Amino acid sequence: MKELGFLKAHRLSSKKDIEHLIAKGNSCIEFPLRFLWTCVPSEQSAVRVAISVPKKRFAHAVDRNVLKRRIREAFRLQFSSTQTIPSFEIHILIVYVDSTIHDFSLLDTKLSKGLQKIYLQTKNIHV
Repeated sequence: MKELGFLKAHRLSSKKDIEHLIAKGNSCIEFPLRFLWTCVPSEQSAVRVAISVPKKRFAHAVDRNVLKRRIREAFRLQFSSTQTIPSFEIHILIVYVDSTIHDFSLLDTKLSKGLQKIYLQTKNIHV
């Protein structure tokens, strides 16, 4: 049961890493989610994630927090099936781009499709 946790090691929180991701990361969209990702050489293979819901689209913090919780939960459930690349750390920024609140099932399917796209693209780059 412990493998389904969303640990601090899975979170991308470094300002430097996030700025590098925004400046030089690859992008793909699986509406209503936009994925920015990059591969960073590392001794361990891991996936680190940051989630963003813009204040511009949702003025109330309650709405932003609900969406972040839903996306985080969807990622937590998908994480065990997320594949990694040896000697690379994958950094992912998930940005919610719609202005309406969607239910968990839609976010879960879109997150799954987005992670699959990222895996296929990273696999092609680093094989």
